[in-house]
Amino acid sequence: MSSGTSNAVRLLGPLSPSTLKVFHRIVRFPPTPLPTANTTRQPFRVNLLAPNPTSTSASATTPSTMGLILPYVSQAWLRRGLDPLAPNVYSRMQDEQGSLGQFSMVLAVAGKNVGVVSECNYDYTDSSFSECTGWTLLNRNLLDWGGSDVSTALYVPPATKLEALFYRRPGAAWEHQPDAIEVELNGYECPKSTFDLITRQ
Repeated sequence: MSSGTSNAVRLLGPLSPSTLKVFHRIVRFPPTPLPTANTTRQPFRVNLLAPNPTSTSASATTPSTMGLILPYVSQAWLRRGLDPLAPNVYSRMQDEQGSLGQFSMVLAVAGKNVGVVSECNYDYTDSSFSECTGWTLLNRNLLDWGGSDVSTALYVPPATKLEALFYRRPGAAWEHQPDAIEVELNGYECPKSTFDLITRQ
């Protein structure tokens, strides 16, 4: 295939369109229950498929008959008051607002972190380096490896919970805190039989 072919096309090209349904979901939630800078605190967990994503009792999962293939996942930080014409409307903060590693997001399927994802960030304020688990980048597809030939996608099996886990770097002040956090998921639903066939290859 040509180098301009997207990862999603490389991944889904052989599949019949009749077996796939477009899946799109945006989850927005306030950052108020986020953990403080304490190494003993567990990450703040958000159930991305639940009606109330921040509820600790939420148990929403994918349907038992359908799985998800997600080639697109992004996070955004939203603030009110950035648009003088609509002061109560949310606007996205800049792409690098989280680049100091003060706060990061990890994806978890069935309670297990997806892959080995980390960032080594340079803090110009004190000329130090810090390692953080997960992604800090905003407003972009976190699963896009820069046009790689690898078909990158997140697989969520039927009857499975999909979560975002948020970590705050111990000892770091979280600057530029947003009014809301947004996680966007784009991809496809497919029947369990098709999903099982794909993941067994």
